[in-house]
Amino acid sequence: LTTASPYAVLYLEKSGDSLRLRLSALQSVNDALTVINGGRIVYQKRVVLKPLALQELTLPWTDELATASIRLGDKLSYDADPGKRELSRPLVYSRPPASTPEGHYLAGEFCEKRRQYEEALNEYLACIHEEPYHVRALSRVAGLYGRRGQAATGLDYAARALAVSKYDPASNYWFGVLSRQSGRLADAKETFGWAARSLEFRSAAYAQMAEIALQERQFGTAAEYALTALDYNKYDVNASLVLAVARRKEGRRRDASAVLDGLLAFDPLNHQARFERYLLDPGPARLREFTGMIRTELPHETYLEAAIWYARIGCGEESLKLLSVSPSHPMIRFWRAYLLREVDPAMSAQEAAKAEAMSPELVFPFREESIPVLQWAAARATSWKPKYYAGLILWHKGRLDEAAVRFNDCGDPDDWVFHTARAMLREQTGAVGVRADLERSRDLSPASWRSWHYLVRHLQKSGRQDEALQHAEEAASHFPDSTVTRMDLALSLFQAGKFARCLSVLESMHVLPYEGSWEAHDLYVRANLNIAFAHLHNSEWNRAIAQLEASKAFPENLGTGKPYDPDYRLQDYLIAYAFEKLGRAIEAAGAREEIQSYTVKHGVDWGSYHYFGLRTLQVAGEKKAAADLLKSWETRNPDDPFWLWNRARADGNVQGMLIIENKNRIDPGFSIQREALRAIGE
Repeated sequence: LTTASPYAVLYLEKSGDSLRLRLSALQSVNDALTVINGGRIVYQKRVVLKPLALQELTLPWTDELATASIRLGDKLSYDADPGKRELSRPLVYSRPPASTPEGHYLAGEFCEKRRQYEEALNEYLACIHEEPYHVRALSRVAGLYGRRGQAATGLDYAARALAVSKYDPASNYWFGVLSRQSGRLADAKETFGWAARSLEFRSAAYAQMAEIALQERQFGTAAEYALTALDYNKYDVNASLVLAVARRKEGRRRDASAVLDGLLAFDPLNHQARFERYLLDPGPARLREFTGMIRTELPHETYLEAAIWYARIGCGEESLKLLSVSPSHPMIRFWRAYLLREVDPAMSAQEAAKAEAMSPELVFPFREESIPVLQWAAARATSWKPKYYAGLILWHKGRLDEAAVRFNDCGDPDDWVFHTARAMLREQTGAVGVRADLERSRDLSPASWRSWHYLVRHLQKSGRQDEALQHAEEAASHFPDSTVTRMDLALSLFQAGKFARCLSVLESMHVLPYEGSWEAHDLYVRANLNIAFAHLHNSEWNRAIAQLEASKAFPENLGTGKPYDPDYRLQDYLIAYAFEKLGRAIEAAGAREEIQSYTVKHGVDWGSYHYFGLRTLQVAGEKKAAADLLKSWETRNPDDPFWLWNRARADGNVQGMLIIENKNRIDPGFSIQREALRAIGE
């Protein structure tokens, strides 16, 4: 890929005295393809291509590639001269030092974008600790506490931000959101009004004010605010829904229908819009149109999300009507019980009882709006399940101490799901009783591979390799077709030093590819490398080379595709060493050339075996390249444990080396590099 446009993709390559051009259409193309050399047209022809059709061309070309320019009408334009494409805007950035307020803030922002909310909150709080008047951090903390269902705490931080900058849009917006959560609608309307002065928050703030107007049954005002929100963002789904509800409540059915038609035109999978259509025209056909389009793996979540929205805007009747057509699920029934608690106490009690009777398996409530629902249910229930579900939400929100209290309030139910979950929470918080819970879970559900898996995993992480292997072998015999239990067995064999058996198990597996799939292949690489290390220790050079080459493979059955330009520098470094021991200098030099080429090409931007690139450059006498790599490694990856370990080793700091080794003893990347050096006595 040389360049691309919405119409076509271009590839250019100069080879000898020829210029090779390949053009692939992304849309139907009927335009002139022009090739220019130094301002002179050397080729021009109209090309007609359908999408994905390929046009190939080879032209005589004795000049440099930089003199070439390519035009496809007005659909694509490219100049090969890099000087014409240079940007002055900085493209390589580095954060402020992590210990500074802004460093903490940016780290929190990074974590929040990755949905690592607990880590983000800690970084923002560290920022505020260093700089109490950091308005952006105060605002973000307020929002995160709101997400945790702790509106009062969030309001405190939003108020602190406003005390510093009373017109700050984000702080006003979050103060409004949290005030609304707390039932303080006057505060919410006031601060949303200030937030709306910012283009960033204008549409969202007006949509929030429209929802509040619906709560207060001011339907005309709700419509006015919703229309204002749509003026600034015509694709604001929430504002469109509020407008449709307001028009329906006003009796303007045709206007409501027009709003829904417009919404579904750009968001055809909006289920709530179809439910609104049903409310406008109740009948079996409209109901089937709504329910028939909900085809997800967890349909109850779609129903519950919409029902909670109706409850939030004061439309409890619509919320109950929606939940009445939802698939049965504990959270659906708890919400029905909660909404019926005043209008029909008897029916509310029946719904709560049905919810408590249902199995908790694969029930994972996570919405902060459900916390008061479950607290209400737990206060009236004889079952442990509402407390357990409340604990799950609090755990998800990072409120671990409160979650532990809820779990412990459940007593000792005869349910493997509960004991598995409590064990995982206890493991995360460092509490006692993890193994007891996992063994209880296994005893309660010996036919579930999950109960075996979590017990084996805990034993592996606890360093009890012999027990882990014993349980893993038993689990694999009970569940021979389970990829998870076979992976547990492979890892236990690896931890026990039985690398050949580990590879044998991996060879018998068929891991389905998935995003982020790496565990099976990583174990395959490490097992091969450890066998190679043993051969190196025993001076079995040819066998070591064969095993190192095997470690470079990406077996299809392990579910991991070969990435772009994988980093083999560790393997090649050891291969070069083995070839030297065999007296095969040419092969050793070839392996080192591979390392050097990869290192010069990627620096520290790609791969992780930077030490082996650095040493190869140093041995080759490439002092400047080695110094540049060392500086980049230290600057851009200062927390890399292998960098820290090598620096301690270079300083002769044995104690420092041991501290780093102990801290990173379960880090496979660190361990394998350290063992590689020990295998060759370096």
